[in-house]
Amino acid sequence: SSGINAEYGGTRGLWSGLGPSIARLSICNIGEVVTYDSVKTAMLQRELMRDSFPLHVFAAVCAGFVTTCLTSPVDVVKTTYVNSTPGTYSGALGCGRALARSGGFKVFYK
Repeated sequence: SSGINAEYGGTRGLWSGLGPSIARLSICNIGEVVTYDSVKTAMLQRELMRDSFPLHVFAAVCAGFVTTCLTSPVDVVKTTYVNSTPGTYSGALGCGRALARSGGFKVFYK
């Protein structure tokens, strides 16, 4: 157990993905709730749809799309950072900067 622990950065290594995970979940929750509510409210105010099952499905699909667009960059950084050798990056933000420099904007939407 201690050999594996030391191999992956010790006790600190067990928590290496915590910051990026919290960032991802925050962005995900905000994106979902705000988009769902905004789409649903806009459709009802403009009387384009009634408050029924199709409206909820439409709002959920829109929320899913926006959430995916918002969280994909965070997922790429998180996966790269967590799977990297300890010390490769200064942190999750450093990992994101390195990815952006090496692959540009497209690297975040694999």
